[in-house]
Amino acid sequence: MPASKNFTFGTDTRELPELPEGFGENTNVIWVGSNDEGVVRGYFRLYGAVGWTFMLCEASPHRNQRTVLISDPMNQSKWVSGPEHADILSFDWVGERPRYEDIDWSVAQAKFSIMMAHGHEQMREQAVSQIVQDTILEFCVEEGGLVPEERISEFSERLAYKFTHQVMRLPHEELLQNRKKAGENKN
Repeated sequence: MPASKNFTFGTDTRELPELPEGFGENTNVIWVGSNDEGVVRGYFRLYGAVGWTFMLCEASPHRNQRTVLISDPMNQSKWVSGPEHADILSFDWVGERPRYEDIDWSVAQAKFSIMMAHGHEQMREQAVSQIVQDTILEFCVEEGGLVPEERISEFSERLAYKFTHQVMRLPHEELLQNRKKAGENKN
């Protein structure tokens, strides 16, 4: 059957109809709905980038029912689920997916770029936190404790050294015996 008439499965990059506010640019959507004849279609879009339409069944006792899950992948605590938000998509809209050759992949690329930038930012934040935690451990500072006053300058130099490697994207390597010799880890 031609792709334009086959509703078994299909890729979709069309702009979604208006979504509820507060789910970010990369909204995840999972939608399931049926029509008057009990035909059930499903649709899911990940990271706001690419959606897929699929046929769940051609005949069911469930008529004109629908439900949806909408979530923000950048804030996993932000989501809604249920039939009250399911009118964002319609059975007909889900069935009108584009032919493969008409898919605009630039939409998906732009959405994935946003997600990648978000991922890099999270990794950078985690790296900064890890550098601080590792340096605190090197200086044997107990949790909630303070760096001894006579070692603040040395502590600052260690942080600066590690942060420089992070910012410059240089590998951070040093021999363990050099750290022990310098007295940075007295264990």
